[in-house]
Amino acid sequence: MNGTERTHVVLGDVVDSRSDPDREALRDRIEEALAAVNEEYADAVGAAFAPIKGADEFGGTLRDPGVAYGVVRTIQERLHPTVARYAVVAGAVDVNPGASDVTAMDGPAFHRADEALAELTDAGGAFLVDTGDARADDLATAAGDLALAVREEWTDRQAEVVRAYRRHETQTAVAEALGVSTQAVSKTLSAARYDRVRRAEARIERALGAEPDR
Repeated sequence: MNGTERTHVVLGDVVDSRSDPDREALRDRIEEALAAVNEEYADAVGAAFAPIKGADEFGGTLRDPGVAYGVVRTIQERLHPTVARYAVVAGAVDVNPGASDVTAMDGPAFHRADEALAELTDAGGAFLVDTGDARADDLATAAGDLALAVREEWTDRQAEVVRAYRRHETQTAVAEALGVSTQAVSKTLSAARYDRVRRAEARIERALGAEPDR
């Protein structure tokens, strides 16, 4: 397909993937996370999210930038405790714009996203947004980077409880689903500092133009 199209590219890169003792299992987990994104955000996804390079880099495109952080969160929740870096970039795609296969696409937006991942590697960061709106980008980048840093520190149990809380929406429902007390759920969410993470993530979503999630 010829021509140029402006879109939103999301690229992810697993940190220290070469040190993973089971790279095949890592790739399976990445593919499962990307499948979840493609299903959950089907209405907003342009080119479906898929592995791009080896077992550690992946990406896709979005028609709606407002869901970009939700996509990142969905992937990271399923990769935990594995850590990845994420770049969200708005720009032109001039090779196969509008394609459904992200590996067949290329253009300035992809080049900038690659540069952003390199910047994150050098800086030790986890999240960078470049949509052309400097004020919103700075806010989303700062809040997202901090939120992901807190998520990195969660235990497997804390990550499980947070994910269940986002799905079930109340502590009582989480307690019933996990077979624990409501007090135990409350303590786990508090130890994970989830209220603060959730507030930061709501600001990211507002900055990117989405309705805040739980």
